Amino acid sequence: MGLPAICGLAEKYDRIFLGMNNRRIQEIADFPENVVDVLSKEPEFSLREMPVYVIGIAAAIEYTFFQSMLSTIRCVFRLVGLPIPDETPRPRIKEYSGPPVPSYDVILAPFTSADERTLTVDQVKNLCNRIPGSIGILGGDDNPEILSLKSIYHRPFDEAAQYLRQAKVVVAVDSFGGRLAHAAGVKNHIVVNSGATPVQCQTYPGAIVMPREDVDAIANKVLELLG
Repeated sequence: MGLPAICGLAEKYDRIFLGMNNRRIQEIADFPENVVDVLSKEPEFSLREMPVYVIGIAAAIEYTFFQSMLSTIRCVFRLVGLPIPDETPRPRIKEYSGPPVPSYDVILAPFTSADERTLTVDQVKNLCNRIPGSIGILGGDDNPEILSLKSIYHRPFDEAAQYLRQAKVVVAVDSFGGRLAHAAGVKNHIVVNSGATPVQCQTYPGAIVMPREDVDAIANKVLELLG
């Protein structure tokens, strides 16, 4: 969620020295050439001569969610003092350069550690019973296994993004899978809105928002997108 603002700062300054704690995200981020990894290269500057921005999502949203707030990504622009974009911008990530990955008609990212935002196993099974074609589940090692489906768990982030790009339809709850689908430029992305966070913090231009409790409506929309 902080990547677009970092790119915005790179347009403002000649050089950006970036110390990013999440190295797996930094590895796939497509930053301009003037963004320097401060954790692998000695910075050539004095802290007294350059502004320092501490980009934290909690601080960016002022430690609370409320219904009329800006989208989370736009809140980061406000945090670092950049002009707030009219629409939620897409995070820039690199093109995939690894070995080919299998393609699926539908990729689901239905699970998250926050119970109020996740789909239940029964909801996932109900959804899958309504959908024809090949289905894969993108997630982490601690997510439930559904034996009838291909589990695409704990993959490198660039590989996971490629699975999402190749799918005809992606269905994701408000989680990292949904964020990655945005960054990957997924065309048919259904955002499963739980109501736990404001919908504008879950979605972005072009995504389709569907209520979590209406699995039948989600299935019908998947069928429509599959054609």
